[in-house]
Amino acid sequence: MPIRALFFNLKLLCMKRLFSCMFILLVLISSAAQAQKGTVKVFSEIKGVQLFLDEVLQGTDVTLLDSVTVGTHYLKAVKDNVIIFSDLITVNQNAVTTVLIKNTKDVQEKMLESKYEEIQKFKNNRLEVMLSSKYVTSTSGVSNSMYFPGYYVVTGTTFSNSSSTTEQETDWFIARGGKVKITEMELARLADNQDAVKRIEQENDQIDKKNARIMKRMNTGGIMLLTGTVSVLVSLADVLLADFLNDTVAASLMAGGLLVGVIGLANVQLSKPVPYPSHYLTLEEAIQLTDTYNRNLKKSLGLPDNYEP
Repeated sequence: MPIRALFFNLKLLCMKRLFSCMFILLVLISSAAQAQKGTVKVFSEIKGVQLFLDEVLQGTDVTLLDSVTVGTHYLKAVKDNVIIFSDLITVNQNAVTTVLIKNTKDVQEKMLESKYEEIQKFKNNRLEVMLSSKYVTSTSGVSNSMYFPGYYVVTGTTFSNSSSTTEQETDWFIARGGKVKITEMELARLADNQDAVKRIEQENDQIDKKNARIMKRMNTGGIMLLTGTVSVLVSLADVLLADFLNDTVAASLMAGGLLVGVIGLANVQLSKPVPYPSHYLTLEEAIQLTDTYNRNLKKSLGLPDNYEP
């Protein structure tokens, strides 16, 4: 074999061994690097938390950080731009480091401190069922004047066989922000309770229809009263001022006018509008709808469900 070919084969063999050694070295380095990793497992009692490792965002609601370099790291949890957890953690080789983020009272207070505007909106728009009380005094029996029996006198000598009782009457109403009184229809709409809205609308509609009929009867009675009054005045004018009507016609006009006027007056007096009810909902229903609205308001503002101002 020529020396040149021998030299070439020797060179080729050396290069193969060199590449083999380099490959083995890379495998060893890679294995060593992989061996220098650990895992961080995160348990959080709070949802929507951003997790940072060494000030690098890892994601939201992350539960597992894989292939973390062995050593000390700074772990931070942020909720609504508030740091609710921060600590130095130690990651060991091929081991799991466990971190627990608790929803403590201090954490809740920290998060609330960052929600000043939301808290003010909640206070200004929250609904409350407020109670009101009044005292009503009723008197039974008769208090007479000794000079004019049967007449009530404010001062003077009286004798009385009457008795008075005072009772406390309790009522309720709904207030927005503790200041503005709202109707029960507004409450039903704010709470998005369509059943209550429909029930109130139906009740109001029935009352409106009744009042429309009553108003029609009242207008008819008013026309009859006016017609009867005019007829009576015409007949009186005939009798007292000038005899321009036949006696029979005048008498008929007088009688008819009186009859029509009396019927019209009766219709007017009996045509009293039906009042709307003071309450469409029971107190229990109002409290339930108020609680529903306040819970939804807290949720929309990002406040905890158990928050109370």
